[in-house]
Amino acid sequence: MIKKIKRSEFVFYYHKNGQVFDILSMLKGEIKFHETEQLLAFPILFGQEVIIDFNDFIILKEISTAKWIEDFSILNLADAFIEKYIENGILLVDTDQEKAQYYISKENILNNQKWNIYSAFFHFLTKWKNVDVQLKPEDYEGTENIDLYHQSMDAVVEKFGVPPAHFHTIQTTQKVDLPLIDKSEDPYYKIVLNRKTGRVYDRNKSLTIEKLSTILYYTWGCHGIYEMHPKLKMLHKTAPSGGSLHPTECYALALNVEGLLPGIYHYNVETHSLHLVKTYTREEAENHANSFIAGQNYVRDANALFIMTSRYFRNFWKYRQHTLAYKVTQLDAAHLSQMFYLNCAKEDLSCFVTGAANSLYVEQEIGIDGFEEGTTLVVGCGTELLDADINLLEPEFHKYKIKR
Repeated sequence: MIKKIKRSEFVFYYHKNGQVFDILSMLKGEIKFHETEQLLAFPILFGQEVIIDFNDFIILKEISTAKWIEDFSILNLADAFIEKYIENGILLVDTDQEKAQYYISKENILNNQKWNIYSAFFHFLTKWKNVDVQLKPEDYEGTENIDLYHQSMDAVVEKFGVPPAHFHTIQTTQKVDLPLIDKSEDPYYKIVLNRKTGRVYDRNKSLTIEKLSTILYYTWGCHGIYEMHPKLKMLHKTAPSGGSLHPTECYALALNVEGLLPGIYHYNVETHSLHLVKTYTREEAENHANSFIAGQNYVRDANALFIMTSRYFRNFWKYRQHTLAYKVTQLDAAHLSQMFYLNCAKEDLSCFVTGAANSLYVEQEIGIDGFEEGTTLVVGCGTELLDADINLLEPEFHKYKIKR
């Protein structure tokens, strides 16, 4: 029985018209377009676009987003109409139905944790779930694939033209040549220069627990604390964070680490320890790792993945419904990924970072809801395979000489 009803405030509407490619005609060997006019709803709670009827929209807009309506009989809503829009989170109804209660609880989280509505729209409507690019070694290894890749690039350039120039110069009347100081033999700058992406690993070599500990401690660990208020402590880490709030958490997916069962662990910064979330066999760990990063496959040979998540209200508590607050959580993860790269270079580990992650699937496996805490970025590392074939994933860069 429905006790009360309201319309979700976290929905965007978009009137779309123009030409749409006719898929059915293509199956018959024809190329056709037809004119279309659609009204699309983007319910943040549902996370997918929904085509709605124009007449339905007229009814929906009369239902309040600000307050619950207990006597909604005056709206004269058909049961089928209510069920249709309950299903996708456009309408919120107070019933015992599990999905209805789920949507109510999630809208409460968005409000209580001070999400900016535009940030929420971007975040929840761009999440991946079941993307699988099915990348296999035979697709990127060997000189034959390199040749095919160059040929395909020829076709891309022919179709789209050349991209913007790799170097950018502005027109000006004055130029100051900077002194070029060679620091390539300095221990620190050697690490900076050796920092690179690597995706080909020796699956037969495991990562020591000592190296894992070092990577965690000097990327996500705490190295200082400051009491700004009796109930508010600020942390000092190796990477900056907006407002010094550090909302980023780290979950390690161990595939081949000495002394650790394959599985997911939460890195506890306060005690510098790993808390087990769930265990896998190595094969299961490899399959999950591959699914986490949308079927890129090379990750199966890595030693460990590190999933970065954000505890949103840790940031939004200070920057309430601010248009930049969500963006800053993404920048925090980017800073951390660079520290991860530098630490891996120091430890002679090959590493990668990817935004191509099935966030919904990752969150399901980790056991977080995606609303209070959600996936931000995935990095990983392993032992470099020294005798690897030439491949597209690790091009050989030639030293660049500054032009005067």
